[in-house]
Amino acid sequence: MLRVAILNCDFIKKEFAETYGQYPEMFRHIIKKSGLTFVYESFNIIDFDYPTSLNDFDLYLITGSKASVYDDEEWILNLFEFVRSLDNAKKNILGFCFGHQVIAQALGGHVQKHPEGWHVGANELITSDPAFNTSYQLLFSHQDQVIELPNRAKLIGSAKECKFRSEEHTSELQSQFRISYAVFC
Repeated sequence: MLRVAILNCDFIKKEFAETYGQYPEMFRHIIKKSGLTFVYESFNIIDFDYPTSLNDFDLYLITGSKASVYDDEEWILNLFEFVRSLDNAKKNILGFCFGHQVIAQALGGHVQKHPEGWHVGANELITSDPAFNTSYQLLFSHQDQVIELPNRAKLIGSAKECKFRSEEHTSELQSQFRISYAVFC
């Protein structure tokens, strides 16, 4: 059974959460629909709530946030350290939007505001990895972007508006599944 730690980096406004839930519930629903057998526990990173042992989970999922990775916030700096600890321990990490940017920045990449401001709407994600379909139509809503990948990262997908949309950082893992670090925004 897959053990998933959801590292929650934001809270959904009450009026939306009543319909859609908070990030942990949204991701639980997505993972459940995939057919994987899993258990999960969520941690509110903004409140400095972290797993007590890195070995308690098979996968660490980092959610989105309205914060920016370059904000000088203690909780973000702590999250960078935690990501580096996960990397050193060769743990599986999956980041979405802000989570994608945190992983990239923590491991030596660079994130900045997009020069044209917010990117909102449906766009095509072109994949460069044969393990995936050639392209996907996805919804985007962000103003920050990864402009430089970490050294060990391999680009697996991009969009016209954002070159480094998805990337994979590889490491040798002993696991029944292989994610390494797949990061998406």
